[in-house]
Amino acid sequence: MGERRGAFTAVDIARLADGPGGKRTVLSYLSLGEAEDYRFYWEQDWRPGHPTWLDRESPDWSGDYKLRYWRPDWQAIACDYTDCLLDAGFAGA
Repeated sequence: MGERRGAFTAVDIARLADGPGGKRTVLSYLSLGEAEDYRFYWEQDWRPGHPTWLDRESPDWSGDYKLRYWRPDWQAIACDYTDCLLDAGFAGA
């Protein structure tokens, strides 16, 4: 996995959860149908077709790529990403 630029820490999440008015559930967003080239998992040499699960760039969002989300190699990345979110203290994604 790549560097986690701008990632929330467990302390950040705890502060968000313990805000004015009491405890809050803090959730994170995780796209399973597109990969974004600014996420920490992104590798510099990726391009459509390499890796094989990476498809064309979205016409609506520069730097977002459609996925073959049913591919086990993408699912492994998504599971690792989910683990990182939960380890950081998010209640879910």
